[in-house]
Amino acid sequence: MDKRAGAQADCFIAGSLAYRDGGEVKPAVDVEVRLMKEGKLTTLSATDFSGDFRIGRIAKNSGVYELVCVFDGYEPIRREVTVGEESPCLEVMIFS
Repeated sequence: MDKRAGAQADCFIAGSLAYRDGGEVKPAVDVEVRLMKEGKLTTLSATDFSGDFRIGRIAKNSGVYELVCVFDGYEPIRREVTVGEESPCLEVMIFS
């Protein structure tokens, strides 16, 4: 039984990260993914062996976040993400 019965369902932010190696695009494995709200770290995660990440337990309609992805040897990728009624859908982000 769900102890949160009657509670609002949470949202999540998920995406994929890759990098260019010559002319080939490869999954960015073990990339640090930071979720920031008003300049403060809310969640720290990392990509898996496929370059995918998922940050869960984000309240619906919680507003604007900054996603910061840090991969050694590359400039960080920064994206503004808005969490509304539904989980946002992110495109593949490529370090270059």
